[in-house]
Amino acid sequence: WNRTHPCRDTAEETKYVSGVLITLKSFAQQLGPSNTQAFLSYTTSQYKLHSFETISGYRFVLTTDPAVPDQQECLRQIYADIFVEHVIKNPLYRLGDDLAKCPVFLSKLHSFL
Repeated sequence: WNRTHPCRDTAEETKYVSGVLITLKSFAQQLGPSNTQAFLSYTTSQYKLHSFETISGYRFVLTTDPAVPDQQECLRQIYADIFVEHVIKNPLYRLGDDLAKCPVFLSKLHSFL
């Protein structure tokens, strides 16, 4: 996805996206079939936002061009092969730490994407 302008405030955008995802997940659970647990994506004319949430509550989000197909497998792979291996299994990582403290994770993620 070719964003036309850089993010001015990453922390603020993260809060906004989190709020949207929480709201849409709740909306999907209320209106969907009784076994609906996951919110997978939404599409606008400018972008598509893909979301993957683990059982333990970690949420991974990927923003793409609207024409890009489902990215659930990509997000699962980021979680299982990159995040678990280079963050969760890192003895120096503490829950809630900034992922900037995990340069190997960031490098592997950048290479993957």
